[in-house]
Amino acid sequence: MTTGLSLTPQQTVERFISNFNAMDKKLLDQIWCSPCIFMIGSETKMYEKYSDAVDFDDILNSGWSYTKINWIESQHESNELALIEFNFSRFCKDHKELNQYTVLHLLRLFGNKWRINALIMNKISGMSGVASR
Repeated sequence: MTTGLSLTPQQTVERFISNFNAMDKKLLDQIWCSPCIFMIGSETKMYEKYSDAVDFDDILNSGWSYTKINWIESQHESNELALIEFNFSRFCKDHKELNQYTVLHLLRLFGNKWRINALIMNKISGMSGVASR
Protein backbone atom coordinates (compact mmCIF):
# COMPACT_ATOMS: atom_id res chain seq x y z
CA MET A 1 0.00 0.00 0.00
CA THR A 2 2.84 2.41 0.71
CA THR A 3 5.34 1.41 -1.98
CA GLY A 4 6.61 4.46 -3.88
CA LEU A 5 4.95 6.93 -1.52
CA SER A 6 6.82 9.89 -0.12
CA LEU A 7 5.60 9.30 3.48
CA THR A 8 3.37 6.77 5.23
CA PRO A 9 0.16 8.06 6.87
CA GLN A 10 1.81 7.86 10.30
CA GLN A 11 4.87 9.77 9.06
CA THR A 12 2.53 12.37 7.55
CA VAL A 13 0.94 12.95 10.98
CA GLU A 14 4.40 13.16 12.57
CA ARG A 15 5.43 15.70 9.90
CA PHE A 16 2.25 17.66 10.66
CA ILE A 17 3.23 17.95 14.33
CA SER A 18 6.73 19.05 13.34
CA ASN A 19 5.29 21.73 11.02
CA PHE A 20 2.83 22.75 13.75
CA ASN A 21 5.70 23.21 16.21
CA ALA A 22 7.44 25.39 13.62
CA MET A 23 4.16 27.35 13.20
CA ASP A 24 4.73 27.06 9.45
CA LYS A 25 1.30 27.80 7.97
CA LYS A 26 2.50 27.27 4.41
CA LEU A 27 3.71 23.73 5.12
CA LEU A 28 0.62 23.02 7.23
CA ASP A 29 -1.59 24.03 4.31
CA GLN A 30 0.38 21.63 2.09
CA ILE A 31 -0.06 18.68 4.45
CA TRP A 32 -3.82 19.26 4.94
CA CYS A 33 -6.47 18.91 2.25
CA SER A 34 -8.42 21.91 1.08
CA PRO A 35 -11.05 22.18 2.38
CA CYS A 36 -10.32 20.56 5.75
CA ILE A 37 -12.82 19.34 8.31
CA PHE A 38 -12.80 19.42 12.12
CA MET A 39 -15.30 17.23 14.00
CA ILE A 40 -14.99 18.12 17.66
CA GLY A 41 -17.62 16.73 20.01
CA SER A 42 -20.95 17.24 18.25
CA GLU A 43 -19.75 20.21 16.17
CA THR A 44 -18.37 20.02 12.64
CA LYS A 45 -16.51 22.92 11.02
CA MET A 46 -15.01 23.20 7.56
CA TYR A 47 -12.21 25.57 6.56
CA GLU A 48 -10.88 26.42 3.13
CA LYS A 49 -7.35 25.67 4.35
CA TYR A 50 -5.69 24.64 7.61
CA SER A 51 -4.18 28.07 8.21
CA ASP A 52 -7.76 29.41 8.41
CA ALA A 53 -8.48 26.96 11.24
CA VAL A 54 -5.44 27.58 13.43
CA ASP A 55 -4.82 30.66 15.57
CA PHE A 56 -1.23 30.55 16.79
CA ASP A 57 -1.70 33.77 18.79
CA ASP A 58 -4.40 32.06 20.85
CA ILE A 59 -2.25 28.95 21.22
CA LEU A 60 0.78 30.98 22.30
CA ASN A 61 -1.38 32.93 24.77
CA SER A 62 -2.29 29.62 26.43
CA GLY A 63 1.41 29.25 27.34
CA TRP A 64 2.16 26.73 24.58
CA SER A 65 5.72 26.23 23.42
CA TYR A 66 5.64 22.87 21.60
CA THR A 67 3.64 19.70 20.98
CA LYS A 68 4.84 16.12 21.34
CA ILE A 69 3.18 12.88 20.22
CA ASN A 70 2.85 10.42 23.12
CA TRP A 71 1.62 7.47 21.04
CA ILE A 72 0.38 6.91 17.52
CA GLU A 73 -1.26 3.95 15.78
CA SER A 74 -2.95 3.16 12.51
CA GLN A 75 -6.62 2.23 12.87
CA HIS A 76 -7.17 1.63 9.15
CA GLU A 77 -5.25 1.92 5.90
CA SER A 78 -6.37 1.15 2.37
CA ASN A 79 -5.09 2.20 -1.04
CA GLU A 80 -6.65 5.65 -0.71
CA LEU A 81 -7.73 6.25 2.91
CA ALA A 82 -6.07 5.98 6.30
CA LEU A 83 -7.26 6.61 9.84
CA ILE A 84 -4.54 7.41 12.37
CA GLU A 85 -5.27 7.71 16.09
CA PHE A 86 -2.76 9.50 18.26
CA ASN A 87 -2.35 11.10 21.64
CA PHE A 88 -0.32 14.25 22.05
CA SER A 89 0.58 16.77 24.70
CA ARG A 90 1.08 20.49 24.52
CA PHE A 91 3.92 21.80 26.67
CA CYS A 92 4.99 25.22 27.92
CA LYS A 93 8.55 26.56 27.77
CA ASP A 94 9.56 24.93 31.07
CA HIS A 95 8.44 21.53 29.66
CA LYS A 96 5.36 21.24 31.88
CA GLU A 97 2.40 19.61 30.22
CA LEU A 98 -0.47 22.02 29.54
CA ASN A 99 -2.97 19.65 27.92
CA GLN A 100 -3.24 16.14 26.54
CA TYR A 101 -5.54 15.10 23.69
CA THR A 102 -6.43 11.97 21.76
CA VAL A 103 -7.59 12.57 18.19
CA LEU A 104 -8.09 10.79 14.90
CA HIS A 105 -6.83 12.09 11.59
CA LEU A 106 -8.48 10.91 8.39
CA LEU A 107 -5.96 10.97 5.53
CA ARG A 108 -6.51 10.70 1.78
CA LEU A 109 -3.97 9.73 -0.85
CA PHE A 110 -3.37 12.27 -3.62
CA GLY A 111 -0.93 10.97 -6.21
CA ASN A 112 1.89 9.66 -4.02
CA LYS A 113 1.23 11.95 -1.03
CA TRP A 114 -0.93 11.38 2.00
CA ARG A 115 -2.78 14.51 3.13
CA ILE A 116 -4.84 15.05 6.26
CA ASN A 117 -8.49 15.59 5.42
CA ALA A 118 -10.17 15.69 8.84
CA LEU A 119 -9.59 15.81 12.57
CA ILE A 120 -12.02 13.86 14.74
CA MET A 121 -12.09 14.48 18.49
CA ASN A 122 -14.63 13.30 21.06
CA LYS A 123 -13.75 15.98 23.60
CA ILE A 124 -16.45 18.65 23.43
CA SER A 125 -14.23 21.42 24.85
CA GLY A 126 -11.89 21.23 21.85
CA MET A 127 -8.39 22.66 21.76
CA SER A 128 -7.39 26.28 22.19
CA GLY A 129 -6.55 27.90 18.89
CA VAL A 130 -7.76 25.09 16.62
CA ALA A 131 -11.12 25.28 14.84
CA SER A 132 -12.25 27.79 17.46
CA ARG A 133 -13.29 30.57 15.05
